Amino acid sequence: MPGWVDAYNRRRPHAGLDGQTPLSVLVNKVEKNDT
Repeated sequence: MPGWVDAYNRRRPHAGLDGQTPLSVLVNKVEKNDT
């Protein structure tokens, strides 16, 4: 896993993400931007 992903995961509060991992939320944002 790239270092920035690890840092991103550590930095993000997990409680506010509806049970998703921070990486899932990031991917969802990217996919929404692509469409």
